Amino acid sequence: MNNRTQKLIFTGLLITIGIVLSQFLSISIPPQTTIIRIGIGYLPLMLISLLYGPMIGLASGIIQDILGLTIGGGLAYFHFGFLLNSMLIGFMPGFLLKYFPLKDKTYKIINILTASILLIAGIVLLIDISIITDVTLRLEVGGTIQLGKTMAYILVSSSLFAVVLLLVFVIFRKPIENSQQIIFFVTSLLLLTSVILTPIWVSQLFGHPYLIQLPMRIIKLPLESILYSILLVRLYTLVKRLESTR
Repeated sequence: MNNRTQKLIFTGLLITIGIVLSQFLSISIPPQTTIIRIGIGYLPLMLISLLYGPMIGLASGIIQDILGLTIGGGLAYFHFGFLLNSMLIGFMPGFLLKYFPLKDKTYKIINILTASILLIAGIVLLIDISIITDVTLRLEVGGTIQLGKTMAYILVSSSLFAVVLLLVFVIFRKPIENSQQIIFFVTSLLLLTSVILTPIWVSQLFGHPYLIQLPMRIIKLPLESILYSILLVRLYTLVKRLESTR
């Protein structure tokens, strides 16, 4: 089996895993809403992009999004914006890794600053929890729902814990090639897609006002960032090590 065939098979496997993670292994909070959907469905796309470059990552993003909608029965909710998210996730890691290499120390400083900003935002939300609990969410299945104080405190506390873990991971992780760069890719891309762009697409599809979605999405960002960062650094390092020993 030649190298190109192996890449094709591995890419197809990762796309399949991404579809399963996105469609069947993500959690919506509150249930029946699209405000917070926590998962790691984009993880395989990021790995494909880092391993095989931006163009293969871009193509994989298109395939994963379209196949995922077809398999998950979500064609009624197709929106080009979500396809754009997948394309960006598939394209940008490989593109930045190849064409915008910065010193590891520079990425580390940026990652610490980003995590610190998220920490401050989480503390503000914890102090004034009404920013979240006073929001009435319209359900896609009809009716409305408000997030209770207990659930709000649990989510914000979990988010703050995730930020602390992210800071520890950034500051104290043993130096591994591209690790700080990968953490930067994860946080910046999730910020762009999940916090900035996705509320626009959700607003257009379901009518949720843009600003109402932001506090909940800021809470979700650290939770996903730490999961993506730990897993992606480990998987990327493992695959590169296996390739070097062949």
